[in-house]
Amino acid sequence: MENTLTTAVANRIGLPFKTIQTVYQLFQEGSTIPFVARYRKEATGGLDEVVLRNIELSLTQVKQLMDRKDFIIETINSQGKLTPDLRKALEQSGDLTTLEDLYLPFKKKRKPRATVAKELGLEPLADLIWEQGIKAPEILAQKFITAEVKSVADALSGASDILAEKIAELAWVRQSLRNDFQRHGLLKSAVAKDKETVGAKFADYFSSEEKIARCPSHRILAILRGEKEGILRIQISIDEQRSLLNIKRKIIKNNNKFGHFLDNVIDESYKRLIAPSLENETQNFYKEKADEVAVEIFVKNLRQLLLAAPLGEKNVLAIDLALEPDAKS
Repeated sequence: MENTLTTAVANRIGLPFKTIQTVYQLFQEGSTIPFVARYRKEATGGLDEVVLRNIELSLTQVKQLMDRKDFIIETINSQGKLTPDLRKALEQSGDLTTLEDLYLPFKKKRKPRATVAKELGLEPLADLIWEQGIKAPEILAQKFITAEVKSVADALSGASDILAEKIAELAWVRQSLRNDFQRHGLLKSAVAKDKETVGAKFADYFSSEEKIARCPSHRILAILRGEKEGILRIQISIDEQRSLLNIKRKIIKNNNKFGHFLDNVIDESYKRLIAPSLENETQNFYKEKADEVAVEIFVKNLRQLLLAAPLGEKNVLAIDLALEPDAKS
């Protein structure tokens, strides 16, 4: 476990395995980053605090990823659904986002619409529609009318709910749309009702729209702060038609009787299940990046302040911190 962890961190940040192993052991012994940077230079090859902090963060992140992998593999295996290909994909996933995408179809959920439809016995109908055979959906649905499923429309509605969830849980669909949100998403902000006066400091964002990938970090943080204070309403959106086009081409077979039905199912899956979660995910992604930039700026400004001459152009030999404020030397 320890070697696997340190090897993964070494590969991630591009430092020798022995260096990472040494730093890891020092951390395990209770050594702090300032202590290691100052008094263990011979052991670490002279790593400074910035690099050591990066190693510490990577160790934490990789350990979390490994623990999550173990939990997910054990959970799926207990369900009897862990195939060799799925195990390989889980073990090779390099980040939590990819890992959670793979785990999504196997998570225990509260009773969503798809679960209700499955309990009504409509999953076989959804499978038949997904296969896009010869018979039209309306004809297939006739065999699934029961005392609880009273009409063809009810049967197709339940099958639609099942397929919408299925599409939302496809890892490649989520990754494709995630890329679009992060690369092409538009961050839109508008003032909340009757908040123009109290939120005057956010006036620049009362009606704004900008590609989030190009939005400066300080602007992202300001807009998010305005939303948190209830002054702004924000939305991250993409060109839905363009983004779903390739997905529809991969799912819907050419010129078949299921095209219109599946086209609507994909739209429903996106609007109801995919877009809300990816919008939140994109917001969190860019907030983390903006926070990192803000911290870097703060560190730089603080460093300049601390290195400034304490008495301007006057020469200072030393400062006695124990000296009384009004004492005279």
